[in-house]
Amino acid sequence: MKKIYFKKTYIASLVWILSGFVLVSALFYLYLLNETVKHVVARQEAERTLASLDEVVANREVSYLTKRELITLEYAHAQGFEEASDALFITRPFFGRR
Repeated sequence: MKKIYFKKTYIASLVWILSGFVLVSALFYLYLLNETVKHVVARQEAERTLASLDEVVANREVSYLTKRELITLEYAHAQGFEEASDALFITRPFFGRR
């Protein structure tokens, strides 16, 4: 059986290389962890903004629906609108199969 002997320089180099790899890996892990936290915070902020915008849209929809019920034919006549007597409809010519 042959015994393999490493020189101390090889072992020292291997230790430094592995230590460097562990250090780089730990720094990369911390960077990824930091980015994850940033994205989670940004997502929570976006969800809060979306919720407030949904509320604004809902309020405007309710306002629109209540105002829509107020517009009647009598109200339009009172505002000076008249019904169109000579309605003209324009259609686009169709070239092709139907």
